[in-house]
Formats: sequence, structure tokens, C-alpha cells
Amino acid sequence: MKPCNEFVARLILVLFFFIRMLVTGRENVIRVDIACPGYINISIAQSALGYNGPAFEAAVAESNMRYAGVFNFTLSFLTDDRRIRDGFDFTAESLELITSWYYKRHEDLSDKVVRVIITPGSIDGSNVQQLMANWGTMAILTSASTKSNYKLPAPLILGFSFTTLGPIAVTFIDILRMFNWTTVFLVTDYGASEGVFAYLAVEFIQAVADINADAKRKLFTLHQRRVTSGKPVPFQAQLIDVLTEFQSTSRVMIFLGRGEFLRQLLLTAHRLNMTTGDYVYLAYEPTPVLRAEANVTWQKGDGDDVTAQDAFRSLLLVHLHDSERQRLQSPKVTALAEWVRQRSREEFNVTVSANQTPVPGVISAYRSVEIFAQVLNESRHRHGTASLYDGFTLSRAFLNRSFPGDLSDVFIDQSGTRRVEYVLVYFDAYRNHRRQVFLRQVKGENFTMHIVEKIADSWPGSQWPPRNEPLCGYRNEKPTCLKGNSFLQIVSLATAAAVVVLCVICLAVHRWMQAMRLLHLLWWSLDLSLLVIEERRPLRRVQSIIQRVGTFARCLGSRVELDHSATRFALMVQKSNSGY
Repeated sequence: MKPCNEFVARLILVLFFFIRMLVTGRENVIRVDIACPGYINISIAQSALGYNGPAFEAAVAESNMRYAGVFNFTLSFLTDDRRIRDGFDFTAESLELITSWYYKRHEDLSDKVVRVIITPGSIDGSNVQQLMANWGTMAILTSASTKSNYKLPAPLILGFSFTTLGPIAVTFIDILRMFNWTTVFLVTDYGASEGVFAYLAVEFIQAVADINADAKRKLFTLHQRRVTSGKPVPFQAQLIDVLTEFQSTSRVMIFLGRGEFLRQLLLTAHRLNMTTGDYVYLAYEPTPVLRAEANVTWQKGDGDDVTAQDAFRSLLLVHLHDSERQRLQSPKVTALAEWVRQRSREEFNVTVSANQTPVPGVISAYRSVEIFAQVLNESRHRHGTASLYDGFTLSRAFLNRSFPGDLSDVFIDQSGTRRVEYVLVYFDAYRNHRRQVFLRQVKGENFTMHIVEKIADSWPGSQWPPRNEPLCGYRNEKPTCLKGNSFLQIVSLATAAAVVVLCVICLAVHRWMQAMRLLHLLWWSLDLSLLVIEERRPLRRVQSIIQRVGTFARCLGSRVELDHSATRFALMVQKSNSGY
């Protein structure tokens, strides 16, 4: 019985040891609470959770398997469909959503919880980041977002989007500077479902304002106009008005809107004879894999294709480099997108077709959680567990480094913004009107633009680059335009002569009015002639003779030093008078 009792005792000790190990292991697992504020409705924008929510869930599940026993990730979607109707509403409501999440979770969970915000929406960066600084929490935005105005020792909000707006605005600025285009006509479509265009317009306007403020002079002149796509006829009328104003104020237009409306703009410009090479149209294509009407193309299969081919020669288009575009269509990306569409139907009751899926956003959502888990594990090894609860320490670990991956490579710059290489393409008439790369950013050279090939031969007209301002001015108001035009010369000379005559008349009238005014003021003054008593003629002759004698005497006196006293001169005058 004794050996049996010893075996039972040892078995109990072993079981107790394993139970203790399990309990201790569970206690040592670091809990990570991820808040994901957003909106489900896919009609609002590409950043809707109806598109991207399943990608977040898939990345959380994968991270829990990869770091089992070390981290336990949980995901909370924060939504309010009643108050959020578009991206602007979400920005305004994000502060309340995040605040409610943090303080509610703070009550339910212990302090030893790593809290992070990972969202596809554009949160109120300035106000939310102030709270995050107090909480020691960081955030990752996986879709287009605006820059925060709140300055911190390290950026607590990191941008993981393919279409981070700040670098795109800087790309446009670099292009304008390269060709000395300083007067820009910005047209933004606020009727498009993709809110990225409105947010990009805000970033571009702010970038121009910052440049002018830093230079303390107006380096760029910016004209801003809004259009609203929707009903075809009213939108067409808007385009005519915009192009008419553009013709008299600038030669470089940046159009921020969907591809179908960009095509409509260029067709209208062609009918107004504004695609002959004197005008430049710049545009941005946010995602190459989305709705067909959102992509930029001249080919629609309608009767305007031939005209569109010619009109598109005046277009310069900014989009992702082809290497990034190709990876978006890789087998692994395709498989993830298919899984996300299936989960969207099951979880959110949202049906998304293959060409509707915003693949770049889906990849960014997945990679954001994957990279965050990687940085957490690295920080735990390098700086200890305490560093995981400090948002500033964590955010610095992302900066100025690359994160390779099967779905996409991610590079985060020193400001906490993801950077990708962009290109500027044109539609070459000599190559079946296909896109040809004209300028390309180089990551290794701080994303500087470099010329890849010449565009002059394909550009319509005889001059590349087009002038920022025509020689004759935007309204043909400069004197240079008058040469060789006799009618204009005659009109100008006649106008100048009329102006001179008018000036002379005005001057004469002015002098006359001054004289009359002076006369009116001196009404009491008498003319000197009225104070002189009329003299007889002989007396006037005597006075004349006296004056001559006096003059002769003065001259003689100067020579012989005669006494010219008043008494002797008076006597002499009396003698002269007595002779008459």
C-alpha cells in the first residue's frame, strides 16, 4: 500500500504543478484590447467596416495563434449608425465613441491591459490625440486621414493607408514646382461617394497655405471651386462654368473626383477647345481595383471614345507605382479579399462584389494588426513588459523602418506616415493611348520625383511644359497681344488719346474751379488800379523824366561819389519841375 500511496502523492504533486503552471501562464498572458471605431454602411466610403471589418478579425485571430501564451488580442467595433451618415459625421463623433470605450473598458478590466485604437476611419486627430497622450495609448489609421494639429514628443497616431493624404498632397506640390506652375485651379467633387477626394483637397489647401506662410510671400496662387456630381445635366452645366472660369484665371487644373467624372470634364474641355496643349489637367486615381467607374480611363465603349482619346492627351495622372498595383492582384491578396467578402455577408449582411472590394484598404487593415502584434513582441523582448503600456515608446518603434510581408511591404517614415512610391503617367497617342510613366518617386532618395522618359513628343501643341501664364495674360490683357492687330492698335491709340484729352480737360476745369474759389474767398479785395488817381499826361511825362534823371544821377554818383542825400535830390527835382 505504501508504494501506491507514494505514487498517488507524486501524481497529486505533478497535477498541482501543472495546474499552477497553467494558472501562472494565464496570468502572464498580456491582454491587448483593440478598439475599432467606424461605420458599417459601405455606401459612405471605402473605409466602411462592411468592407474592412472582417480583415481586422482575421488578423486578430492569426495574431492570437502566432503569439499564443504571450498575448491575448480582443477586438471591439465601435459604431453608431443613427448619428453617422458620412465620413464627416464619423470624424465629429469619433471623440465620443473612443472616450466611451476607454472609460467603460477601464472599469471592466484591470489596469494591466494594453489599449490601442486601430480604425479605418478618419478620427478627430487633434482632440483624440490629446486624450491619448494622457492615457498612454496610440492609434493606427488604415484609411485616408488628416494630419493632427497637436504636437507631441512622438506621433501617437500612425497612418498605414495606401492613400495617406499628406504624401499625396506633397506629390502634387513637387510636380507643380518641377514645371514652375504657380497658379493652380483646384476643382473638388463633393458629390462622390469616395470621401478621400474631399479630405485630399483639405490637405492640399493646407500644404499650399503652409508653403506661402513659410516663405512669407505668395509662392502659389490657388483658386478653389467645388462641384457636385449626381444628375448628369446639372453636373454638365457646372463643368462649363468651371472651365470658363479656369480659362480666365489659370492654365493648370487639379481635378479631384472619380474617373467617370474626370472623363466628362475632359470631354467638355475638348468641346471648348481647351485640350490643345495650353492647359494641363492633373488628377489622382486612389485605387486601381475598385468600381469600374472610379478608375480613370478614356475607353467606355460609347460614341465619345475617339474624342476622349484626344482629350486625355492633356491629362497627367498620379497613382501607385506598378509594382504596388501588381501586388494588389497577387493570389494571396485575392484569397484574403474573397474571405473578407464572405465574412461581410455572414457578419454584416453586406454583399460586396469582386470589383467593389477596396483591396488596398483590406490589406492595410490586416497588416496594421499584424505589424502591431510584431512590434509589441519586439518591445517586450527589448524594453520589457512595462514598455507595452506606454504609447510613446510603442509608436517610436514603428518609425523610419520597413515591415516586409506577403501581402504588402510597409514603410513608415519619421513622421509616422506610410509612404509608397507614386508615379505620374500620361496617355501616349503614339502607343495606342496607353499609360506611360513620365515621373517616378524613388524611395531611396526620400521619394524624390525623377523623369523616366520624355513627354514632349506626345503632348498636344508645340510646347512642353505649358506656360504657367500665357504671354498675353489669362485674359489677353497684356500689351504684347496688341502687336500685329491694327484694329486693336487703333482702338488702343484712340482710347489713349481720349484719356489724354480727358485728363487735359479735367486739369483745366480743376484750375478754373480753383481760381473761382480763390476769387470767391477774396471778394473784399480791391484791384490796385482802383486805388490810383488818374493823372494828367504832362505830369506823367515829368515823372518819367525825373525817374530817368534819377537813374542817371545814381550811375554818375557811383563814379564821382556825389552826395545823393535825400535833401539835395529833392531840391533838384523841384528845380526841374519849376521849368515847366
